[in-house]
Amino acid sequence: MSDDQNRNLRNALGCFATGITVVTTLDAEEPVGMTVNSFASVSLEPPLVSWCLAKKSHYYDIFMATDIFAINVLSEHQEHISQLFASADENRFTKTDWQRGHHDLPLLSGCIAHLECRTEHLYPGGDHTILVGRILSHSYNYLQPLIFSHSEYKTLK
Repeated sequence: MSDDQNRNLRNALGCFATGITVVTTLDAEEPVGMTVNSFASVSLEPPLVSWCLAKKSHYYDIFMATDIFAINVLSEHQEHISQLFASADENRFTKTDWQRGHHDLPLLSGCIAHLECRTEHLYPGGDHTILVGRILSHSYNYLQPLIFSHSEYKTLK
């Protein structure tokens, strides 16, 4: 695909509005996390969710080596968190409030929802790997979501 075709396809796919999450885990007891907007609910019985991880991601080997992760669904006031966890900043967790969850995973403060998950399936997906996780524990707050569409952050207001 040419660069123009690639950009055109990216723009077309970017028309779909998505929520923003930060997926976190532990690497040798140190918290790691990255911004992800490919999150989706899969099933209630059993409780499953999915997300996609680029094979060229800096964190690819870490997420492939662990069998547990947390989904942090960002609220409308967390655009800075999305940008922080999408950046190359190595000190992400010193720049935001977080705590350990029921399964010792890093959970970011102020999120709409937290889902602590165990990897159930891994599927090839082109230049990504599709991770399907079984929800082990969850919590939620009645907050408005942070949304991304047409390469811009948006809110429901």
